[in-house]
Amino acid sequence: QLHAAGAHGEERLVRPHSQNAHRALAPGEREVERPRPGKGVGAGTKSLQFAGALGGLIGTMAPVELFDAANEFLLRQDWVFSFATAVNVRVDLRTGAFLVTSAGHPPVLRWNGVWSTWDLDPAQGMALGIIRDPQFRQSKGTIGPGEALMLYTDGVVESRDRDVDAGVEFLRTSAARSA
Repeated sequence: QLHAAGAHGEERLVRPHSQNAHRALAPGEREVERPRPGKGVGAGTKSLQFAGALGGLIGTMAPVELFDAANEFLLRQDWVFSFATAVNVRVDLRTGAFLVTSAGHPPVLRWNGVWSTWDLDPAQGMALGIIRDPQFRQSKGTIGPGEALMLYTDGVVESRDRDVDAGVEFLRTSAARSA
């Protein structure tokens, strides 16, 4: 779809599905292709703004409070697509105790040395910026000798031609074969 970007940054539809191809642009308009959500320069700029807003809060708030603040920030934005997935993992390096909090992100994987498998961590939650007061289910545990947690960007398991769950399963089995 093509949109017209006005002088104040607003976008409005100019030529949906090649219709109105004869329409002339009004003064101050330019024809632009609207990027897909989460892609392109616009998404990068929004990601940087989001990261900057949260950067000072990381480490000063409990994970659920941090995610609540992030959720409120996104809900206040006047962006067409304003949601994000996130995961927060806190590990006590002396004891191995960990806490995982997830907001719509694919699961953290935990290495199970006994069975030589990467197990799915049960922490779950709604993506940020979707609804007010989302619930986040945290998980706790302890990493012992020979165990590990695997964190990864959702882009590793996302694909246009494959379900995210299938991508996670591919990552789990591929990583287990490599261990």
